Amino acid sequence: MGDGTLHVEHDVLARVDDQFDELAAADTLPAYRTLLEEDHDVVRALLQQDVGERVEQMRTLPHRLDDIAAQLADWHVEVEQ
Repeated sequence: MGDGTLHVEHDVLARVDDQFDELAAADTLPAYRTLLEEDHDVVRALLQQDVGERVEQMRTLPHRLDDIAAQLADWHVEVEQ
C-alpha cells in the first residue's frame, strides 16, 4: 500500500447513498458485465446456487480474515484537525 492521505469531509455520512450509487455504477456493475461476457461457467454456477446459502457465505468473515488483515497491515494514519 504505502503512505497516503485520507481526507474525511464533515458531511461524508450524508453522502453515503450517493457514494454507494457511484461505486455500483463505476465498479460493481462493470464487474458483473465482464463476468457475464467472459465467464459463462461461473455465472451458471452462481445462478444454480441456493440464494440463502450464497448470502450466508458472503456474510461470514472467517474465510476473508487473512485478506482483510493483509490489507490493513500496511496503514499509516495521521489525524489533522
